Amino acid sequence: MNKVSVIIPVYNVERYLDRCINSVMEQSNIKLEILLINDGSNDSSGEICDEFARTDDRIRVFHQKNRGVSSARNKGIDNATGDWICFVDADDWIEPNSIEKIINGNDEKEVDYIIARSFINRDGMTIDERYPFSNNLIGKDYKGSDLITRGIYGRGSVCGVIYRKSFILANTLYFPLVIRNGEDSIFSALCSIYADRVRFVNIHFYNVNERDGSASRGCWTFDRVLNMTNNIRFINKYIKKHKELTTESINIL
Repeated sequence: MNKVSVIIPVYNVERYLDRCINSVMEQSNIKLEILLINDGSNDSSGEICDEFARTDDRIRVFHQKNRGVSSARNKGIDNATGDWICFVDADDWIEPNSIEKIINGNDEKEVDYIIARSFINRDGMTIDERYPFSNNLIGKDYKGSDLITRGIYGRGSVCGVIYRKSFILANTLYFPLVIRNGEDSIFSALCSIYADRVRFVNIHFYNVNERDGSASRGCWTFDRVLNMTNNIRFINKYIKKHKELTTESINIL
């Protein structure tokens, strides 16, 4: 049976953490490990992680100084032992038995990652689908770059996707540490460049908790916009380092 590593970065989310972790623990008929990366929380989040680990041996907790979500996710990638990897933000949650539904029947070695349905929730109500895709995409496999260059589909979040770990490692795909906003978009773009087979499934998987104070959902302040220059610097350095990139791949970045 395929094993799935669920990586959850944790930072000051004591109010939401129980729901998130429980939604993963309650997945059935699938071999799981849960990696909780406590990124220097100064509330009770770290203690909550440790308590969960004492009750379930599938959970491993890593405590580190606050280095940001990219560092936390990279820590998870480096320590994952599963065949597949997915990322869940600690204030969000996943649907019951959704991982099993996604993996079963889609575990061929050639599939690089699988995109499922994600929905936005606010105040306990489902508002809209996040990064929706047409039913016409279901049942077919796509080259990642074709999805972007042909305008078929694009997304700016890694949550709601399950990645084959060997695909991530073979292409040395990590989240850029120098970036505080837009790290998901860059990681997703890099995945698109290298993926030979991307699959869509019509399964409700991920629930986004749209709330005030979330790191990725805040308003665009002047400082936040200014920090986006780090994204441009990272992309330019990546292009210079990877001479093998085609014009098409560079345009995707």
